[in-house]
Amino acid sequence: MKTFIPDALLRNTVLSTTASFVTFIGISASSAWAQNQPELKSRPEDRPLAQNIDGSDDQPLKVEPRVGVNFQSGPGVGYDASFGGLHFFVPFGQIPEQSTFYTAGQVNLFTNDDNFNGNLRLGYRTQLPNNELVLGGYVGWDVNQTSSDETFHQMGLGADLQGNKWIVSTNAYLPVGSTRREVASSVADNGTTFSDFRFSGNNLLYSSLNQQTTTRLYEAAMTGVDLEAGYELLSWDQGNLYGYGGVYFLDASGTSSVVGGRGRLQVAVDNFQGGLSVQSDDNFGTTVAVNLGVTFGGNSHRKRGETSAGSLVARLGNEVQRRHVIAIDQQTATTFSLTQANNLIARNPATGQTWRFLHVTDGVMGGDGTFETPLGAVTDGTAIAATAGNDVIYVEAGDRTGLAGFTIPDNVQVLSTGVIQALDVQDVGITPLPGSGSGTLPLVNSTVTMGNGTTLSGFDVKTVETSGIYARNVSDFTIDRNQVTTTAASGIQSNALAGEVVNNARISDNSVTTIGEGARAIDTSASNGGTISNTTISGNSIATTGIRASGIDNYADNGGTISNSMITGNSITTTELFSYGIIDDAYNGGTISDTTITGNTISTSGFFTDGILELASDGTISRATISGNTIETTGIGSQGIYVYANTGGTIRDTTISGNTLTTTRAISNGIAANSYNGEISNTTISGNTITTAGNNANGIDLETYEGTLNNTTISGNTITTTGSYGDGIYAYVYSGTLNNPTISGNTVSTIGEGAQGIEFAIEDAGTMNNATITNNQIQQAGEHSVILQTNETTSNICVTQFSGNTSGGPNTFSAGGNDLNIIVEPGSTVDFVNFDNVAANNTGFDDVVGTPSGQPSTCP
Repeated sequence: MKTFIPDALLRNTVLSTTASFVTFIGISASSAWAQNQPELKSRPEDRPLAQNIDGSDDQPLKVEPRVGVNFQSGPGVGYDASFGGLHFFVPFGQIPEQSTFYTAGQVNLFTNDDNFNGNLRLGYRTQLPNNELVLGGYVGWDVNQTSSDETFHQMGLGADLQGNKWIVSTNAYLPVGSTRREVASSVADNGTTFSDFRFSGNNLLYSSLNQQTTTRLYEAAMTGVDLEAGYELLSWDQGNLYGYGGVYFLDASGTSSVVGGRGRLQVAVDNFQGGLSVQSDDNFGTTVAVNLGVTFGGNSHRKRGETSAGSLVARLGNEVQRRHVIAIDQQTATTFSLTQANNLIARNPATGQTWRFLHVTDGVMGGDGTFETPLGAVTDGTAIAATAGNDVIYVEAGDRTGLAGFTIPDNVQVLSTGVIQALDVQDVGITPLPGSGSGTLPLVNSTVTMGNGTTLSGFDVKTVETSGIYARNVSDFTIDRNQVTTTAASGIQSNALAGEVVNNARISDNSVTTIGEGARAIDTSASNGGTISNTTISGNSIATTGIRASGIDNYADNGGTISNSMITGNSITTTELFSYGIIDDAYNGGTISDTTITGNTISTSGFFTDGILELASDGTISRATISGNTIETTGIGSQGIYVYANTGGTIRDTTISGNTLTTTRAISNGIAANSYNGEISNTTISGNTITTAGNNANGIDLETYEGTLNNTTISGNTITTTGSYGDGIYAYVYSGTLNNPTISGNTVSTIGEGAQGIEFAIEDAGTMNNATITNNQIQQAGEHSVILQTNETTSNICVTQFSGNTSGGPNTFSAGGNDLNIIVEPGSTVDFVNFDNVAANNTGFDDVVGTPSGQPSTCP
């Protein structure tokens, strides 16, 4: 059969170049001109055949299969991590240079975990009749495993239209199955509010309102469509550069729809591909992604100088322009829930049992102790109270005719409505009690006796000749915010006798007033082997009027022991003879240890009424700390702070620091440490501010009469005296020993007659050994800045160091004083290490009178 060739074909012979295709398996093929074709059943008659220059026909070009590897950075629209993997394109059912069916797909792994995505597509492309346009479409299936291990599926549809240098594509993404899934949830308890506290019967009731926030994280596959157009910007012998721009629409259950824009550049060079894209919308924000790929096999990319057949085949086999991962929207949903509970019963967190309230109102008759019908006497409540730790006797002042005294059973609290009361309620915390804080205290006309684990709070206790509140051989009790007034008896008394123990007592914020001899405000005593430990006395307001009516008295005798007392923040006023502000008194074998006295304000006005007295008389006091107190005394012989070891008594390791002391009368030293046939060791007196105004009222006074003072350090104090013979620092030894005193860094000013800056006076067989006097500022002195004197032939002094001191001016009162005066009784010894360099080693010590007995290299 003769082949029919239209004239048009003969007139338009087209030259074609030979194309070489190298696949990943090394297969190559070259096209030849088609010759002597019997017929062209698959082509339109008016379509020109490709011919060689010599006129011979070549074989038509085909779309070749290909595989490749790819990588795309993340995050992007609908995904949160980079991914990479394999892709393939396999044509089938081709009509060469006209149309082809194909299957294509990808398998990728995300870089942040081992989850995957992939797709498989079946498509068709064909050249439109009578022009060079290529139209294609596909249907596909996508699968996506998220970082939450949820797997989503979607169907994909798309179409594209390609010209010689441009392409327009559109895609639709249709999730199937369960498209929105809860992947995580958390519940946050926003707390519970408690309200409507009220009494009913013997119970405390309340309501609660709990709020919780539930946060759920969802993943939703998004339905979407997109439209994109691309144009060839550049081409060269090895490839091309395309620019693309488009829009996309996404929507998912649980979120608003999204419209976004996308622009990208895509380059192909031989078998390498790369691209950069920017996309932006209100949901995913603006993201930038990079893609890279390598292809093996397939047809050549579009490039400069390609034939029309090569262009056609390249477009038939072009990669589908679509999103290759399912767009997943990460959604957070928050819900709030409220749970209300009413008529809850308050429980004791210590026991888990219900708090039981026994209600008492002074002056009522009858009653059963419920809120509705209260008892008329506290004794009625104590008679029925249980000792399991859950009972509270709750007392209203009523008519204040006066309640009888009572003994509190163990583990029972007796609280009044007069002050604000609070209890620890299980699941609630510290809770104010309804009706408390009225300001009216119930009146009690006789002694209240404490039990173990008890509390007395908010009462007006008045007694005559008996203690207001009494505790003996009981522990873990609290006495707080009471008003106690007594005549001829102590206000609050805590005792431990032979074999008895008082432990963990708290006495705080009470107002205590006593009248009468020996009527101490707060009295703790351990006798005959009794033990008191861990007592806290704080925030009390104390006033006493009476001889020997001290504010706070810790007393241990005959083997009694008191330890770990904390006395802090009290305000104390005493007015009569021997009425000390605070006293630690260890007598006749008693022992007191580890007392802390800090932050108290003390004022005494009677004779011999010291602000704070540490007294050991044939007893022992150790490790007392006295700091930060403000003390004023106005009576004769009233020391600010007095440390006194007498008749075999021993006081060790005392620290006195940061106190402010003012005394106004004669023989009222600011701080005194005196040993009379006793021993005081390791005393530190530092950082105090001391002012005395009376005659013979020294700022700091060290004295020993046939006793011992060892290792006393006086440093950093500021001392001012204005009375006659009121030394700044005075040390006196009579037939005793003062070992290793250190006087350093003090600031001293005295102005009265015979008032020395620093004085050491040794009498009889007294000895002061190894004294260090350094860096003191004697601003002015009534007489001598520093004086050392021995008054008996058996007296001895040895100064080991004297340097860095400043004498600002002796003779403030009258002439006759010196910067340094040394008086040596004939036969006695005054040794002074490096005496010849006193002027050189100190400032202002130009007037030195007297010569020491010797200048040894060290003191013995």
